[in-house]
Amino acid sequence: MRTLELAQGTKSPEEAFVDAILYSREQGFQSTPRILSFYPEANNNPFQQLLYREASQFSFVTLGFSNFKHLGRLNWGGDSWIHLHWLKKILQEATSAASAKKLLKDFTTRVKRLKDNGHRILWTVHNVFPHEMKFQEEEIELSSFLAEEASAVHVMTKDTKKRCSPYFNLEESKMFFTPHPLYEGIYPDFFSKEEARYQLSLSDGRIFLIFGALDPYKKVHKFLDGLEKKSNSCSQKNLYLLVGGVSSQEYLNELENLASQVRARVKIIPKKISVEQVSFYFKACDAVIIPYDETLNSGVVALAASFEKLVLCKKFSGASAILGEDYPYFLESFEEKELVGKLKEAKNSSFLKDFFSKNLYAHSSKEVSKKFFSSVLRFF
Repeated sequence: MRTLELAQGTKSPEEAFVDAILYSREQGFQSTPRILSFYPEANNNPFQQLLYREASQFSFVTLGFSNFKHLGRLNWGGDSWIHLHWLKKILQEATSAASAKKLLKDFTTRVKRLKDNGHRILWTVHNVFPHEMKFQEEEIELSSFLAEEASAVHVMTKDTKKRCSPYFNLEESKMFFTPHPLYEGIYPDFFSKEEARYQLSLSDGRIFLIFGALDPYKKVHKFLDGLEKKSNSCSQKNLYLLVGGVSSQEYLNELENLASQVRARVKIIPKKISVEQVSFYFKACDAVIIPYDETLNSGVVALAASFEKLVLCKKFSGASAILGEDYPYFLESFEEKELVGKLKEAKNSSFLKDFFSKNLYAHSSKEVSKKFFSSVLRFF
């Protein structure tokens, strides 16, 4: 694959860029090819391939980079966009405020050089700030700089400007909105709940899934700490299945200790799950729990909706953007009584079936991708 050739160094960034131009010519896109180079390439997250799936329909060729320094190696007077996604890596190596400022300076210099060489800058605002950031002042400077220098800013929730406004300004004239795409067609979905539970060696009963990186900022520890303790009378039919990579052994120990104190069954699978296995966990569960209070966008909500699963979470931007402002299963708390009550309520209602059939077309990756590229073209 071309992306692997670039990542493994068997092709230089310059060769990859020229290949993209030649490919676009071969496809007869137009006399001046449109190239969209994106960073960082997320190999373990299909978000980008979903967002770009209709690129060829708009005469674009996409090219992913894992090294920011490889972007825009060739001057390009044609239609070239540099699409920046998650900003975590920019200041990730900083060990002090001084080193963060140096990395920031390097980044801003490179971005200005890219613009001077004819490349347009596009920024997707995934988060207000990277999760667990170390240097907020420098992160604010970074976001403010991109908001100023970008030709276009892509947002996936309509209150992104409001959420970011205490820290940096997003100009309305640069912004365009497309929702977070669903993950339909990415994961196998041809087997039953019973088969999924059999393959995962899970017993009968109510299964609540918490999926994704089990990091402190997601407040998984607070969720477990709030469950009914063993001394209380609580049904043991509930199984809480925690699946995902854990940031540290120390945090895993904390989760396991909390899990040992609750009456319900808790099974922790502390590893990243392969693409082939993701479907089994979502097919096996009755509901997906999002245990944190707020996040700007949520891939897990989109993933759960893709499997037409009940989502149990508090009302926050990333959930409302996909489920709607009037979604009836938003939580007031994460108490077990409310979780079970919402699950029973959903099972006795046709709301979810009707909701998924009527409301999620606009979030299909094909429609989102079309809207994304047609919006980008407005800024040419």
